[in-house]
Amino acid sequence: MQSRFFVYLKRAVLGFALFIATLFVLIIVNGSTLKESGLFVWRCAVNPIAVGSVLPSSPHVARALAARIPEKEGERMILEVGAGTGPITPYIIEKLKPGDHLDLIELDPEMGALLKEKFGHNKQVSVHIGAVQGWKPSYQYDAIISTVPFNSLPSTIVTSIFTHYKQRLLAEGGVLSFIEYALFPDMKRAVLWGDARKDYVRLRHIVHSVNAKYGIGKKLVYANVPPAWIYYVKFA
Repeated sequence: MQSRFFVYLKRAVLGFALFIATLFVLIIVNGSTLKESGLFVWRCAVNPIAVGSVLPSSPHVARALAARIPEKEGERMILEVGAGTGPITPYIIEKLKPGDHLDLIELDPEMGALLKEKFGHNKQVSVHIGAVQGWKPSYQYDAIISTVPFNSLPSTIVTSIFTHYKQRLLAEGGVLSFIEYALFPDMKRAVLWGDARKDYVRLRHIVHSVNAKYGIGKKLVYANVPPAWIYYVKFA
């Protein structure tokens, strides 16, 4: 009996190790370094709701999120919310012109420290650690690129974030780009019940309402794990 237990335990440990190794390979293939991969997997394990994904976004998702940054004369202010380990940030930076500025917001302190290490040398980039609802600069943004995991959050928080984007952060004519993983909403709804299901239905209504009223386009990116929808929104 005891030997059988150890056989099962060994299989479980080997299976978990294979799972982690596969995650590392997929993340590195996506363009992350070993250090970034390790931090991402660790923070996902510690706080999966805040991270909201088991893998950083792919370069294809990054390009799609940065695709609708508006062109205009003069300097542009751009905000990336939920910058994580920075897989999307370089694709925003390559679109910056002289005079443009990019603010990065990240809730997780360890990921925020990595962002400062990676991008702190760039005078066009500033890193801020904290919740976006508390971010109240003296200016507004021409583009907001958001990877906040809305489907992992309570509906009240999702409402507060969209309200803050609309009323405080996004300038007139500015574009909000945000991500949602394909099939995830239907899968999550199927496994919830009671108050959790009711709140998730409210959350989905909020997201659908924003897209229905203010949406200007969307794109399905298959080259990501999992595939992802990118939505583009103009509030004014």
